[in-house]
Amino acid sequence: VRPRSSGHMRIVSRYFPQEKRKYGAYVLPMVCGERFIGRAEAVPDRKSGVLQVRNIWYEDGVRETKALRANVERCMCRFAAFNGCAQLQMTDNGSE
Repeated sequence: VRPRSSGHMRIVSRYFPQEKRKYGAYVLPMVCGERFIGRAEAVPDRKSGVLQVRNIWYEDGVRETKALRANVERCMCRFAAFNGCAQLQMTDNGSE
């Protein structure tokens, strides 16, 4: 699993009022192999050194298994390091 930029310009949800957003303000696509599996709202707090994964939305038909959850967590640990964060905080409310 890896966060991935599609290369397409899209309107960032941040520009919409919170009540009009379907997902979070800054959401990354998640790709496993060649398949789009969902979205993650991951926000780095560089001052505290924590990457906070606020929510994860899986696509229809994607089951959140223990193996998938572990794979996503490993990916987010790498993403945390990329953002200069030494810690990862994942909430459990993210498998909608």
